[in-house]
This record gives sequence, C-alpha cells and structure tokens, in this order.
Amino acid sequence: MAGSSRKAGYYIRFLKLTDAGSGRVGRLNIPWRELSEDALNGVIQEFVTREGTEYGGREVSLSDKCRQVRRQLERGEAMITYDQATGTCSIIPTS
Repeated sequence: MAGSSRKAGYYIRFLKLTDAGSGRVGRLNIPWRELSEDALNGVIQEFVTREGTEYGGREVSLSDKCRQVRRQLERGEAMITYDQATGTCSIIPTS
C-alpha cells in the first residue's frame, strides 16, 4: 500500500514494508535529491560511522566511505529510509 504524506515541504512516499521477524510496519523512503546538501552529508556520515559498518581488511577514510555511499545513491543502488518506530534513518540497497 503506497501513499503520500507532506512533511517539511517535501512529499515522502510511504512504503508499507515489514521487517522479517520484527513485525514492524512502516518505513518512509526519503528522496535524497530533496535533502539539503548539509542534511544529505549528515545522513551519509552518520550511516558510515555506525558500529558494525564493514569495509574489509584495509583502512578506508571517512571521506572515501561517504563518496562511495553517495555514488550508490546517485546510481539508484541505495536509498535513504526513515524508520518510524525507532526514529532513525538508514541507507539500504535497492535490490
């Protein structure tokens, strides 16, 4: 079931998704192009600095991690979501 809601001047599509096993429903897809540059950079930086983010055996700089995630958003390989239950944003693969 998809609908729209108005928030902070942006139309945000509501995607009814259920996390497997959690029973939670309701995640907002945040169009990254509609975020200010500062907001987008903040979401990306917060995401890449989370505990458990894995980049393999070699050290990757924060700026490189942020560039990689931004390219994934630009290519449509990832999207920003907002979880209503936890009040947090995440970046997830689109496929």
